[in-house]
Amino acid sequence: MNAYSFSSLAAFVICFFLGCFVYAKGRRLRAMSSSFALVTIVTGSWCLFPFITNSAPTETLALFWGRLIYIAASFTPTLFLRFIIIFLNEERKRKERSIILFSYIVTIFFLINLFNPLFIKNVSLTTHYYRIVPGPLYLAFILFFGLICLYAFYKILDAYRKASGSYRNQLRYLFVGFGIAFISGILHFLPAFGLREPFPHDVLVITYSLIMAYAIVAHRLMDINVVITRGVAYSAITAVIAGAYIGMLVAVDRIFAGVPGYNHTLAHLLLFIVVLFALIYVLPQMKIRAIEITRKALFRGKYEYQQELSEATRTIPSMLNLGQLGDYILNKLRDTMMVDKLSMFVYDEPKHSYFLLASLGLEQNKAVKINIGESSSLVVLLKDNGKPLVKEELERKVSAFQKSIEEAVKQLDELEAELCVPLMLKGDLTGIIALSNKKTGEMYTAEDLSLLDTLANQVALTIEYIRAVDKLSSEKRYVGLGKAAMRMAHDIKNPLVPLKTFMQILPDKYPKEFKQMAKIDAEFTGRFYQSALDGIDRINLLIERALHYARHPEPQFSKVEIDKVLDDVLTQEEVDMKEAKVQLQKQYSPESNSIEADGEQLMELFANLISNSVDAMQESKNKRLLVRTEALNGYVLVEIMDSGCGIPQDKIDTIFDPFITYKHTGSGLGLAIVKKVIDDHGGNIEVNSQAAQGTTFKVMLPRKQTKTSEGERKEQEA
Repeated sequence: MNAYSFSSLAAFVICFFLGCFVYAKGRRLRAMSSSFALVTIVTGSWCLFPFITNSAPTETLALFWGRLIYIAASFTPTLFLRFIIIFLNEERKRKERSIILFSYIVTIFFLINLFNPLFIKNVSLTTHYYRIVPGPLYLAFILFFGLICLYAFYKILDAYRKASGSYRNQLRYLFVGFGIAFISGILHFLPAFGLREPFPHDVLVITYSLIMAYAIVAHRLMDINVVITRGVAYSAITAVIAGAYIGMLVAVDRIFAGVPGYNHTLAHLLLFIVVLFALIYVLPQMKIRAIEITRKALFRGKYEYQQELSEATRTIPSMLNLGQLGDYILNKLRDTMMVDKLSMFVYDEPKHSYFLLASLGLEQNKAVKINIGESSSLVVLLKDNGKPLVKEELERKVSAFQKSIEEAVKQLDELEAELCVPLMLKGDLTGIIALSNKKTGEMYTAEDLSLLDTLANQVALTIEYIRAVDKLSSEKRYVGLGKAAMRMAHDIKNPLVPLKTFMQILPDKYPKEFKQMAKIDAEFTGRFYQSALDGIDRINLLIERALHYARHPEPQFSKVEIDKVLDDVLTQEEVDMKEAKVQLQKQYSPESNSIEADGEQLMELFANLISNSVDAMQESKNKRLLVRTEALNGYVLVEIMDSGCGIPQDKIDTIFDPFITYKHTGSGLGLAIVKKVIDDHGGNIEVNSQAAQGTTFKVMLPRKQTKTSEGERKEQEA
């Protein structure tokens, strides 16, 4: 058996086992895997021609076995086309079924004529093997083979133009594999016309089989661009090393050729050992550098955006605002990775859900309504996996984990996302970045996912840092404003006391003059005098509230019933609500609303909110106040909704700042105290308001406190 016959036998064996492997591996894609197994085994059988014919003792037997082998050759183009149609999921289309049926009919025609001299006249012995002596029908078979292959190429290219993501990459592998198969078929036909193959076509048959098998079986395909990059880089390294080594061998022989005792073999062995050890240190760096140069040359765009994203990880830590961070990340991803639609969600602990921080390309009304709960299937998968989730890969697993995967895929559809990247920190899911398909239709490669994973880790750390800084700044602001309020209160109150005393004793100290003045201008004297006294009282009230804000004590936690606190506050406000003709509606949760809190401070908190709501409805026609509670997991929600004048949208962000008020009689400290009480209790407050329609305050308070009150600290110290 010569080397050519051995390679043909090896090709058949490899193709046979590869076809069986794909068939066994692709149970869920039975039609595709069985079609591929059949075409691979048949193509491998066609490769047996040199082995079978060279084993024949006579030319007659060689001709007989050669014609039998061409049964496989006749079926090859038809089976290839059938596999492509099934792969593209178009086997039910009438046009494709008609073309496959026509192809089978032509195949049967060639099978009937296999032993007809018009197809194969004879075989002739060459240096290495028997070759076909073709007849006229053989030329028709080659034409048929070419037309079917061209149509298959057209189908792959047409599907490729419409595809995106990993399916697009899969089609690339299919195209490359099928292209190699086509070239191997052409090489097989060359000997029939007296031409010698440049190298055995069996090598190409094995190559195409491996490529296409990988495209079918692999869970996550490597980007074919990466394969090309590495192939070119490794080939270049091999060529450089081989050229350098050969050059050194020639140089050593020429230099030492005339030296007495020079041993040619020993010199080459020593040189080989030196080069081998040198490569151990140099090769890794050569490989990295070669891949980098190749990527720059062949795929410059992809190389540049990966470099930009790497540089972004150094910019992210400088962000000091969550909104700024979200906008920067999404804009960077859109511009570098060419993604149409992106969104970023951040965890909101009081609500046990993820709120939309920023989005690009999504309809704003639709994006705002998206709610991702902490127990949703998508969040659970992201937490368990800890790595980016690709929608296409999730869809393949639907049959295995039907319910949870289906729900996760639906959520990705809502986000219009193909890829979901978790922002993980210490095992917790801090946030989520969702990305749609790339504009180019390219898949998210393993390199992309790795880079996004690194970027996500940096973003998660930055979110934690921003929140820590905000909390610290808020606490410092409270302390600073408290001290400033105290100083201002004392500085104003000192001169105000004698002024008020003077105004109060003026009528008694100078009764005659005061009465005489009243006769001259009674209206002016009365209005001015009373207005001055009222003004002094108002200043006193503002000072008292400022001192109260500055001296606001640490909460003393104990078990408190929210419903009872609200009832007490509503009882206090009952007179004002009746005078304002406000319709009160209470909706308390039937579940327990017991929490650990400072009852007095909660009274103050809700009194401020309800009083503000009553004041806001003074000019409203329909005055309705809704107070409702809802028991949540670890929290209690208190909602206070009025039908008042509302708060302008451009002022909502400042309503909790001290000394800022939009009421004629406000002190600017009521809502500041509300915010401080909520912060001291580890809660959260949200405001929704529309002009002329009303305002809703939503207060979230934790059931249990992790903070230690001042009294408890003293007890622990004692």
